[in-house]
Amino acid sequence: MEHKETSNDPLWARLLFMLGYWLLGSIAFSIAGLLGLAQLIVLWVRGGRHGGLQASGNLFADYAYECLEYIIFAKDDKPFPLGSFSKRSDR
Repeated sequence: MEHKETSNDPLWARLLFMLGYWLLGSIAFSIAGLLGLAQLIVLWVRGGRHGGLQASGNLFADYAYECLEYIIFAKDDKPFPLGSFSKRSDR
């Protein structure tokens, strides 16, 4: 079985990037979860959502998703900080 690389990086470098993006994606996911908990508290206290918390939570969730796409080889473009910080347009 022949292996074909999908990017210009050697596999050992891709592994290092994957580990780094796994760490960054985990942090982003944790922050998004904390923002979701804060949103729940705001909703309970004020009776309405806080737009800033929701927007921030969406950014962190999108970044965690971009890291996961890189880790599972769905995309070869590196996420931020080595790539561009893209904001998903379907929101």
